[in-house]
Amino acid sequence: MSRLFLCLGYLFAGVYLAVSPLTAIQIVDAYTRYIEETQQQRISEFFTGREPVRGFIILRSQKDSRAGQYFIITLDNKARDLPPGTKIELSVITTNSPEPRSYNLVLGETDSKSRQIYAGLTGSDWSDKNEQPLAWKISIVDTSGQTIAESESFLWRYP
Repeated sequence: MSRLFLCLGYLFAGVYLAVSPLTAIQIVDAYTRYIEETQQQRISEFFTGREPVRGFIILRSQKDSRAGQYFIITLDNKARDLPPGTKIELSVITTNSPEPRSYNLVLGETDSKSRQIYAGLTGSDWSDKNEQPLAWKISIVDTSGQTIAESESFLWRYP
């Protein structure tokens, strides 16, 4: 009888994990990098006039501008497991501003098989390529407002 309850327990636990919300997503790595517009152009874009779709997801604070500071986020699961409408919330303290600035980038539909998201602060949101992030925090927030993953720089924890 106890084996039956044990088997049923494993079965229900498996079903719960299969239908539970995305609480299992984790950020395994995150770092920043300034990327120029010319570093993002590919030869196919020259011929087609369209930005090529890469293996990873690119989100920009200003859609018409590519140059900026990018937060390169690596998840433990594929980015396509995040539902459309998921927000990447970026909070950053820079060399030019001691007060934290916050930005929200919204994830759309994707079929990307990558675990990487490039979240860029572009255009006037990060116009000075010499400006550096001193401390930052990344939160991934689902459509109901629940934070499902977070990562922060070492200095974010200190006043």
